[in-house]
Amino acid sequence: MEPVYGVVPGVKHYACMVDILGRASLLEEAVEFIEKMPITPSASVWGALLGACKIHENVELAEQACSRLLELEPENDGALVLLSNIYVKTGKWDNVSELRKHVRVSRLQKNEVGGQWRSMVHFISFWQQIILTLSLRKSIQSWMRLWQN
Repeated sequence: MEPVYGVVPGVKHYACMVDILGRASLLEEAVEFIEKMPITPSASVWGALLGACKIHENVELAEQACSRLLELEPENDGALVLLSNIYVKTGKWDNVSELRKHVRVSRLQKNEVGGQWRSMVHFISFWQQIILTLSLRKSIQSWMRLWQN
């Protein structure tokens, strides 16, 4: 990308690529891509992989992606909700129950001022990343159509 367009790929470029690979059902390639990234994967990279795991119902990889995402953003409730939804979609009701208990216990222990506000900011940020990814995807699709013609 840099030699051709003069653009140094940033973490958002890598997250977008993981999202594209994941949506194309190339989860193993997405993991390999993450492992070979020259920069440390961010929460958005792990979130993109987690989202792809939901689409393709890959529970094992979803658990790994969620774990890595929570290492970077321990208060990211959206990751836990997404993992819970994956469990529901695949019929793993024991895991759903266990995860919900964990969330309830951790919320009881989290007795800090402003915790809910921070969670809301993280939630909004998460959806902004999703919207950005979708808009980038549309831009890439438009560019690909122009390139093919």
